[in-house]
Amino acid sequence: GFKPEPQPNNREEKGRYSIMKRQEFNCKKLMVLGAALCLGLTACGAKTAAESQGSGVSQEATEPQTVQESQTVQETETAEEPQEAAGMQITMEQVIEANSTEKLLGHYHSAYEVSPTMRRYVETEFRYYNEDGVKEEIQMPDTVYGLYDGQYWGQLTPGGVWNSDSEYYAYFGLDHEATALEEIEKIEDNGDTLMLYTVLQPDSLSAKKDTLGIDYRDGDWIECSYKLDSETLAILETENVQCHADGTKEEPSTVTVTYDAPRPEGALALLERLSDKQNLRTITMILNPGTEKESSDSVYVQKGEGVMLINPEGKTLEVFKDSACTEPYTGGADTNKDLTIYGRFE
Repeated sequence: GFKPEPQPNNREEKGRYSIMKRQEFNCKKLMVLGAALCLGLTACGAKTAAESQGSGVSQEATEPQTVQESQTVQETETAEEPQEAAGMQITMEQVIEANSTEKLLGHYHSAYEVSPTMRRYVETEFRYYNEDGVKEEIQMPDTVYGLYDGQYWGQLTPGGVWNSDSEYYAYFGLDHEATALEEIEKIEDNGDTLMLYTVLQPDSLSAKKDTLGIDYRDGDWIECSYKLDSETLAILETENVQCHADGTKEEPSTVTVTYDAPRPEGALALLERLSDKQNLRTITMILNPGTEKESSDSVYVQKGEGVMLINPEGKTLEVFKDSACTEPYTGGADTNKDLTIYGRFE
């Protein structure tokens, strides 16, 4: 039979919006294939004003030099201080669109987002996710594999291994729903980069408080800053501060995004585990066998390791040993051999 596996230690992620909503993968039930276990892992789906530094040159001078040195100081300060781009037209919709994964990968080979407890990396056909203390995984079109609560597993989603978490990877550096509600306060042009300062006003924050995962108080607002690439509007860094009506503030939270970065060490380590083809086995799920809707998905793992079968949200998947779907699959298969199972939705 099946037995439950301990739940991972769910920790709130301190990232976007002070304590960022944990955007987990949208799956409700997990079950191990190739081992008699039912996996209980829950897998669902500021302001930092750029400090203007003066040139440090004293404007005090002797009489004959006063005008000349004053002009020099003024020119130096003008060159070093960021310039407020009064006439620049940028909307939050433009920022959101520019930081969709589709747009970013049109400009860069990869994008790598880092917050205090989470890291995400994406290429056109490769993804990596690391949530400290909970899970670490890689995704490729032909397999999803990772370390979940201390154990290595494959992950199989009927109807599309690669597409199962696409929504989670749709944007980098922002929460696109909340970002759309922010109001732009100021834009600074620093040449190669722009600084964008915004506010998520109390009414807007109140409407989103249940989805942002923050410790909300009435009247709160969030001050945000974005460092953007001037040419692509790609986010390089965000900083956000949750502000309270009593004048106190939470600690700033920062997210950075780098581009054209190499694959992280954690991703390379997981890939290394799958590099020995002689030590791998394949698990295949044939969905709706014998019907017009028949489809097949496979993942591979090391021999001896199990695979989690993920039910799409709102559906109940029945799993069988045979293509006629008459013998329920209840686990117990040899984890050193390939496995084919069959499924249909109730």
